[in-house]
Amino acid sequence: MSAWWEAISTALVEAVYPELCTLCGTHLGLMPSGEIVPGLRPWDRPHCCRSCFVELRSGGVIRTRRGAYDVLAGSATNADLVQLVSSWKYHGIRGLTWPLADLLQPVLPALADQVLFVPVPLHASRRRERGFNQAGLLADMLAERSGHPIEHGVLRRVRATPQQAKLDGREEDIRRLNVADSFVACPAPPIGKPVVLVDDLVTSGATMLEAARTLESAGWQVDALMAVGVSSS
Repeated sequence: MSAWWEAISTALVEAVYPELCTLCGTHLGLMPSGEIVPGLRPWDRPHCCRSCFVELRSGGVIRTRRGAYDVLAGSATNADLVQLVSSWKYHGIRGLTWPLADLLQPVLPALADQVLFVPVPLHASRRRERGFNQAGLLADMLAERSGHPIEHGVLRRVRATPQQAKLDGREEDIRRLNVADSFVACPAPPIGKPVVLVDDLVTSGATMLEAARTLESAGWQVDALMAVGVSSS
C-alpha cells in the first residue's frame, strides 16, 4: 500500500471511528503504534492510554505453574486486562496487540536462548468468525521483537469447542473435557528447538495444557507456557 493511500485510509477511519482508550475512553495520552506484523492493518491503533497501561503492568515477570509446566506472564489477570483482551478478541480491535505485547516485554529476557514460539491456534470456523488468531498475532509481534523463530503450522485445532471463558471457571474438569483431543501436532524434527506456547490469558490452563500434551506426544519438548495474563492458581 502506498504511503498516500495509507494516510488517507487512516484519516478516514479516524474520522468515523476515532481512537479512544478501550479502558477509560480518553483520547489523550494514547500509546503510539509500533512494529507492523502480518494481520495488522494500516488503520489499526493501540486504543490504550499510557495511564491505563501503567496500571496493568505487574512490574516484572509473573512465574507460576500449570501442571508440569512453567507459566510466564506479564500481568496478573484482573477486570481491566480481561476487558482489554475481550475487546481485542471479540470486537476486532487488533491494535491492542501493541500494548498487550508491551505487557509481555519483560518476559522475553526470561526465555531460554533457543526456543520456538508456537501460538495456540483457533479452529478454522472461529478463525473465520474473528478474522484473525489473537495468539498468532501476539506471537508474531513477540518473535519480531525477540528474534526467536515462530511456527504457525506445528499445531492445529481440529475440533471446534465452546469458549472456555463461557464455562464455569471453578469447574476445572469441565474446562479440561471441553478441549480434550481438540489439537493435532506435526511430528517434531530430529533436532528441534524447545517450544514456548503463546496465548492470551491463562485461567485453569486447560487449553494450553492440552496443546502442550499434544505437542509432546508428537515428539516436541515444551519449555514453557507464555501468556499476557495469568489467574492465581
